Amino acid sequence: MFYLRAVRAHWLVALGVFAMCSVTTGLYVSVQSPIYTAKIQLFVATSSEGASATQLYEASNFSVERVKSYVRIINSPDVMQAVVNQLRLDQTAEQLAGSVNASTPVDTVLIDVSVTDRSPRGAQEIANAIGAQFPAVVGRIETPNGGQISPVKVSVTRSASLPAAPSSPRKKVDLLLGVLVGLALGVGTAVVRYRVDRRVRTEAEVSRIVRAPVIGALANDRRINERAPAVDQLSGSIAEELRRLRTNIGFLSIDRKLSSFVITSALASEGKSLIAGNLAIMMARAGERVVLVDGDLRRPRLAEAFSLPGSVGLTSVLVGNVPISRALRQWRDDIPLYLLPSGPIPPNPSELLSSTQFAEIVGELVNSGFVVVFDSPPLLPVTDAALIGRVTGGVLLVAQMKKVRSEQLASASQTLRAAGVNILGVIANRVTKSERVYGYDSIPDSVSAHQTTRRPAYDVVRHDDGLDLATTIIERKPSPERFPSS
Repeated sequence: MFYLRAVRAHWLVALGVFAMCSVTTGLYVSVQSPIYTAKIQLFVATSSEGASATQLYEASNFSVERVKSYVRIINSPDVMQAVVNQLRLDQTAEQLAGSVNASTPVDTVLIDVSVTDRSPRGAQEIANAIGAQFPAVVGRIETPNGGQISPVKVSVTRSASLPAAPSSPRKKVDLLLGVLVGLALGVGTAVVRYRVDRRVRTEAEVSRIVRAPVIGALANDRRINERAPAVDQLSGSIAEELRRLRTNIGFLSIDRKLSSFVITSALASEGKSLIAGNLAIMMARAGERVVLVDGDLRRPRLAEAFSLPGSVGLTSVLVGNVPISRALRQWRDDIPLYLLPSGPIPPNPSELLSSTQFAEIVGELVNSGFVVVFDSPPLLPVTDAALIGRVTGGVLLVAQMKKVRSEQLASASQTLRAAGVNILGVIANRVTKSERVYGYDSIPDSVSAHQTTRRPAYDVVRHDDGLDLATTIIERKPSPERFPSS
């Protein structure tokens, strides 16, 4: 299972290594010239005429010892030059020696000689020429000074035949080996990458690192981007997951209504602004009166995303330039969604977000019956999200699969807990299809049983939000009069 997970996680790398090895092997085999091998066998004997049994035994041992030396001189310059002269070859003795190999079976007087050449006829002729020239060379070496007969006789026991097929390259075998090596290297590379890759990949891993339930999982859909709210264009599983997220937030607030919360992430560009905007739209479509606040006072983007003016906003209210009722902007007339832009970018965002005025603004919105949803900067670069989380009901931490690393996610959750912020849950973003879990049984056990069994102090109403019927939880509370009514 480990290897399967590793290959699934890095299947592109594994496939690339496998393809590279297979293609390289195929190209190598295709450009190789065929090589043919011809073989002869030589027999070494000593003169034993009129010898006794003891002498025959000694002669046999003498031949075995001699054979070991003859193997080393088969491709000597004397033998090779004689072959070159006999066949009138266009190569030197040294070049020819590189294509000749000799060996002897253990405890025998046989010598096996193999010759390789690009031509089958050439390999055969060279091998047979060695069979003719080598005995003559040995005879000269073994003839005693002043003697006329050599005590050693070398004869050919098997002449070279014409090779019917090349000995190399073995295309089918080489291709098979290349494929097997590529498969092994591909899987090995994937396993190594998987072991050293610290990016989170599954909802279970995210929940374990943050020690909080995963209350939503959005699929990896290329149609979704950070530039504009996308709910009106979404359908199918994406819209269903947003409804599920909206409803699961209701499950988290059974005993006490969750009237304000922050959506943040460990890193930038993990999808927190997109999720905050679409979640606010979904909640407003279900009947909640929602204020979406751009709490990113460093790089605000919600006003542009919703095509609303952002010159007046949260910072304007904090410094007392305008009342909050004038800073709110209703997105559309048909749903009760209001946007509070960030306003002019201040030089001291952290001081403003930790001020008493900020806490009073949040309390004023909540007391007026709004559900306040904050978008905020990422946690690792700055701690603004933790400051906002201290005056709201808690934080929803967005984790983009295959982007954020485990140590980054752990550091973000530790930052929140160190600041005394309640982590409500995690939203897994860009989850691949194979890792998605459907149904309310995906809520981790950390959401206690009484939260789903006790009768809430809210009405359960079914709404048609233009995409599909969805169940949401609406607090029974009179509409306020101070702020714009829906």
